[in-house]
Amino acid sequence: MLSPASFTPQQGGQVSQTRAGKWDSIRLRLEALRDELIDRIGCLRPQLKQMKQGGDVIDRRKAVVDAGTAAELLRLNARELNEVTEALLKLDAGEFGLCERCGEPIEAVRLDARPQARCCRSCQEQIETPRHSRATGFAALES
Repeated sequence: MLSPASFTPQQGGQVSQTRAGKWDSIRLRLEALRDELIDRIGCLRPQLKQMKQGGDVIDRRKAVVDAGTAAELLRLNARELNEVTEALLKLDAGEFGLCERCGEPIEAVRLDARPQARCCRSCQEQIETPRHSRATGFAALES
């Protein structure tokens, strides 16, 4: 398992500082991302509440579009905040870095790029490919 609890001693009984440092680095990145997302959400909520419905037809349409955009950004940021929080909990529980679908370790490159990744690259591609095929209408061509 890829967790701080599973570090294997090297010669002389020393714990690998490379792995320990890597998890510390990932934890710091996740905590910074969590704080950034909390700030973004904190800014979006008041903006959403302040959207005005007055004015002429064009102003009202623009307000509806702006409100929809702000609501979508709020939803996406909240979802990412949940993913980051789950990753931090997994770090604490010693379960970080394992794919939720297949149980195999998530590639280090993937965790470097997206430390809150829940699945390995292979499983993530399987999740996304059918959805992308349906959205583009190419599902029939893949069979």
